[in-house]
Amino acid sequence: MKWIQPSCQIQFRHMPRLKTMQQFVMQHLERFASCSRCEVVIDESRHGQSGVYDISVRLSIPGERLYAAHISETSGSRDFLYGAVSAAFDDIKRQVIKNRARHHRRHHHDLLIEQFAA
Repeated sequence: MKWIQPSCQIQFRHMPRLKTMQQFVMQHLERFASCSRCEVVIDESRHGQSGVYDISVRLSIPGERLYAAHISETSGSRDFLYGAVSAAFDDIKRQVIKNRARHHRRHHHDLLIEQFAA
């Protein structure tokens, strides 16, 4: 199955646009083959401090709910920004797995009830 690139909007607030970060985000999106839309906001400004980043990721998967993660990186180093973005996508991955497992259990339970009712 060929991977289709979802619509992805990456915003950089109060900082220059980083081409390497855009590529990094797109690499993370490859893990979500069924994603239809993704919004990533990387904001360097927080209470007037420099080097403090807020990362927000919102990911939409058709037929499921919207997934969101918010991570703050306060080390002051741009090197740790990549780890924070990875952590946000890891958080969304955990949410997707948990939601699908919950949906699977619910569906399996409904099938058992139908079998015993027949």
